[in-house]
Amino acid sequence: MMSIDQPHHPLTNAYYLLSPSLQRAAALVIAAALLRAAPPGSLAGEPMALLATGLANESVRACDHPSVRAQLLAVVTNAVSGGGAACAPHSKDLFHVLLQLRSAQAEFVAAGGGEGGTAGFGGGLPPAETSGPARQGFT
Repeated sequence: MMSIDQPHHPLTNAYYLLSPSLQRAAALVIAAALLRAAPPGSLAGEPMALLATGLANESVRACDHPSVRAQLLAVVTNAVSGGGAACAPHSKDLFHVLLQLRSAQAEFVAAGGGEGGTAGFGGGLPPAETSGPARQGFT
């Protein structure tokens, strides 16, 4: 039986055919899922420090690909939801990530990409509080 770690496994080959941005997005999907399933209190201390530092790294938070930005938002959201008070010492790093994401959305909207980019390659972030859909509600 062939293991996924073997170099000629179809899934291994498919992963390496993805662009680096899509590989990063795929890794962030897994990270978001793991954070969502993390037991309460398991992110306190060093795990949260490593996560916040890694997410705040320029190579992660400055990626322009909409899929990466959407998944990065999911990771930060799940980290804050699951981490609770453990996020407090690392709130500066997490805030920088969120600020970078909001800035990317604003640049997308300014370039004529729509009001908020709620789906697909349309920015990958929820609408800003000042967008039309946010003012009207999502009903």
